Amino acid sequence: MDWGRNEPAGSRPTRRRVLATLGGSVAASGLAGCLDSSDDGAGAGTPAESVDEITIGLATATSGTYIDVGEEERRGFEMAVQHLNEGGGYQEAGTFGVLKSRTGVEGVDVETVEVDTAGTADTAASNAAPLLENGEVDALFGGVAGDVAATLRDLSAEHEVPYFPGVATLSSMADEGCSPHTYREMYPATALVRALVPAVVDHVGDDSGTYYRLNTEAPEGEDLSEVITDYFNQDDAPNWQGFGTASERRGTTDYSHRLNRVGTTNPSAVFCNLFGLDAVNVLHQAGEYIDEDTALVVPLLTPSVVEAATEWNGDVLGTVPWHGAIDGELSDVFDSTYQDAYGDQAPGPRAGTGAAHLVYGEVFTYAAAVERANSTGAGAVRSELEDSAHDLGLGREYLQACNHQATRPVPVVRVADGQLEPVDLVEDAVAGCDESPASDCSL
Repeated sequence: MDWGRNEPAGSRPTRRRVLATLGGSVAASGLAGCLDSSDDGAGAGTPAESVDEITIGLATATSGTYIDVGEEERRGFEMAVQHLNEGGGYQEAGTFGVLKSRTGVEGVDVETVEVDTAGTADTAASNAAPLLENGEVDALFGGVAGDVAATLRDLSAEHEVPYFPGVATLSSMADEGCSPHTYREMYPATALVRALVPAVVDHVGDDSGTYYRLNTEAPEGEDLSEVITDYFNQDDAPNWQGFGTASERRGTTDYSHRLNRVGTTNPSAVFCNLFGLDAVNVLHQAGEYIDEDTALVVPLLTPSVVEAATEWNGDVLGTVPWHGAIDGELSDVFDSTYQDAYGDQAPGPRAGTGAAHLVYGEVFTYAAAVERANSTGAGAVRSELEDSAHDLGLGREYLQACNHQATRPVPVVRVADGQLEPVDLVEDAVAGCDESPASDCSL
């Protein structure tokens, strides 16, 4: 599979001319004197005459079951802010050329606040709510678990603060659960399944297979399970039959009884709708109970999951938000800068660093919108983001005005012989505004 991309980066025409004195940091260098101070329905924001910093927050799992995904989100967030403050990274090309008037920040830095969600909605609300209630952040990023992302979405909407969820796949956030101040770069479960399941069927080589679903007992696991069932229930879907389903709580360490039961049925594929350390634990134990001819499917692969998958003798299929094998100027920029920053700590591009890439790109997308708008106001940012185009290293994509969902391609991958290999890059998986679930959103 050739993941080469040659599409030029670009963006729609900006509504305001960016002043030559604006700096190269999320407008942080230029925000001090050049933000629009008028209300204009722009919502909460800092008037130009009083700006001396801009603060963005990260709310992700730095403890709990999803800590490994949270660590990747943190890396992407911190690397983006470093590049905005010191120069480099994405501000050198494409959509983000608006940020390169000068390198570095003269007197004003992009400040950050980071809080732990522990992968639970209660902890997310407790730790993130004060940041929003007290106006401590101009925008919020991150979130892995579905209920965490939904909680942060609601809090951000209440306080009119732009929110960019991390790798949460919850499909409702792209339809009836959409929000006017939430901007989704990650593909939802509906798009994930639309891209991944055909690859699973092709891999098995049988249009009349059977499948089993092992889910985390949480919104993200239950959502994926339901979307998979809906996919196979379509009139034109392969004639695959569900052979059973089971759910386990987040943080479960022993899956032996479930895997033993699955092994006796010998399904064509097992959809492990699990995330983080839960998926790692299943992969460590699967080889003892399941025949290697069965395809194991982990919908979202992260570095630790890929590493665990190398212990399985068969193939593991899944998706990643981004992978180092994808060609293109911005993709190469991210790959090289990430390896420079974390190459001695991270598994490297073969294991995927999609969560880091996703949050990194979100920070830059927000930064460019603020710079174009000359304002941190929620309304002004929204005006710049809706129907805007950007390239984060996967080719040109759009942030749909109807539901604030990016039309991000979905990279489908396979772990085979200890290596992460590309299978497909599906560009039309995200639903357009005229089809469900996007058509169910009302902003």
